[in-house]
Amino acid sequence: MLEGLWGVVSLKWLLLIFFDPLDLNKKQILVLVSGIVFSAGSGIYAMLEAS
Repeated sequence: MLEGLWGVVSLKWLLLIFFDPLDLNKKQILVLVSGIVFSAGSGIYAMLEAS
């Protein structure tokens, strides 16, 4: 649950704060965002399987 919340927070605010100064291109940001989404999705899936 917290991992999903962290994913939303980082997508909305932290990515803009931390990655804009690094001057990453769109493809690199897409890879980082997809990593967060897959991590949150796998955490939710594991929680559902455990219960």
